[in-house]
Amino acid sequence: MVSCTVDPNEVLKRSKTVAVVGASKNPEKEANTVPLYLIQHGYTVVPVNPTADIIHGLKVYPSLAELPPDLAARVEVVEVFRPSEELPEIARQVVELERRTKKTPVFWAQLGLENEEAKRILKKGGVPYVMDLCMRTLHQLHGGGAMTSQHKLNAEWHKEHPMPKNPTMAERIEWHLAHSEICGCRPVPPSLAADVTALRTRRTRNRVD
Repeated sequence: MVSCTVDPNEVLKRSKTVAVVGASKNPEKEANTVPLYLIQHGYTVVPVNPTADIIHGLKVYPSLAELPPDLAARVEVVEVFRPSEELPEIARQVVELERRTKKTPVFWAQLGLENEEAKRILKKGGVPYVMDLCMRTLHQLHGGGAMTSQHKLNAEWHKEHPMPKNPTMAERIEWHLAHSEICGCRPVPPSLAADVTALRTRRTRNRVD
């Protein structure tokens, strides 16, 4: 379930500059498609990844500490796409960012990411946080409005049906088919769309025959 010390809807409404820690070059990862969605909907995205130079045509910075002072001071949200066990270290970096800029960003961990130690670090540093919630999903479903039971259902579905670790192609297709039918918070990746459609068609025919 969503864990937060600030209203996520208000964060979406008032914030326009988002530093994305763990932004990805892989177009099939949420760490790529979510930042792209934010860009397309008027947000300024600052990609942070030590292994990339350009993502979505934007300069990528190796770490939050290496953001230029003027850019760092404009960051309103730090959205994180890294494993939950890495959240405490990133939380420390966000607290340091606040100390350096004298501005308080919101720490936002992507759907499925949560860490109690990170929460303690952020609370001690006076940094508000949102964990286990996708900015894109909230924006798509509610346009910045209040969360509904359907959104909570989507979050619960993801928790109960994670993508298998190192999935085979068949497992990926199966997962995306189920996701599109039950959750549907994002489209099927283009590279899998034809396979997912074919599997759906076969199953529909089997039910009819």
